[in-house]
Amino acid sequence: MISILDWVKGNRFLILTYLLIVSISTTVIYKLVFITLYN
Repeated sequence: MISILDWVKGNRFLILTYLLIVSISTTVIYKLVFITLYN
């Protein structure tokens, strides 16, 4: 059985990329909502 720590070590780049995409998309969504509400 693969431990979670080993999996995280192996997929660190994947996890960082995923977090980056999530943060960028949430920022974009917030900006779109802000523009829609205040125009």
